[in-house]
Amino acid sequence: MSFRQHLLNFIDRCGVSDRHLSILATGSSDTVRNIRRGSSPRLDSLEAICRVLGLRLQTAPLDDPVESPEGVPVVEKRPDWARRLREDIRRDLSVLLTQSKDAKVPVESRHVAIKQLSAAAGNKEEPKESVAGYITFTRAWLDRHGLYPQQCTIVGVKGESMAPTLPDGSAILVDRNRAQLKEGRIFVFETDDGMMVKRVDRDSNGGWQLVSDNPDWDAVAWPDGAKVFGEVRWVGKQV
Repeated sequence: MSFRQHLLNFIDRCGVSDRHLSILATGSSDTVRNIRRGSSPRLDSLEAICRVLGLRLQTAPLDDPVESPEGVPVVEKRPDWARRLREDIRRDLSVLLTQSKDAKVPVESRHVAIKQLSAAAGNKEEPKESVAGYITFTRAWLDRHGLYPQQCTIVGVKGESMAPTLPDGSAILVDRNRAQLKEGRIFVFETDDGMMVKRVDRDSNGGWQLVSDNPDWDAVAWPDGAKVFGEVRWVGKQV
């Protein structure tokens, strides 16, 4: 049996519609449908589909036989795939199913999940993560900026330290694929005290520091144990 058929059989057993799985994995509504039609997806799209399903992907031509001598296919279930399906797919699908069945999204558009995470631009706040919905971007815009929907997250900004660039209550698109710090760029960080959003720069000793765009806020040293969540690439705000 080919890799393609193993994957499609597993999708059928999970009971997830092709459209919803495609949106969750790649932001496009037709990725899985195109695979069924015989198209070969990009590797990152295939990896994203397997990641959503809780599968491990080993690279192989899509239509080549992929069974090992023991008869185990390349796509193997992880021990916790059932839990991942419940927590990652059903929760997100419940949001999608609340949308109108008649709603049509342009083919050349991609969905980016809105996560209920507050990146503090002021007082630190504990992250509370869940999917609140989706924002649609054109594929051309995402491609032009080198953004992959499955690696992006929309989060909210809370606090005034990054104003006027990132006002309190604004929404930011965070590219989780960009974790390498660059001077002068804005990043979201996971710290022991919660999520933070700050611009990064070098201090007088050459170390990293977090800088606020609001002149009333002082720069602070790099927090111990901080991890880069991703780089801020877009901001939306109410006017």
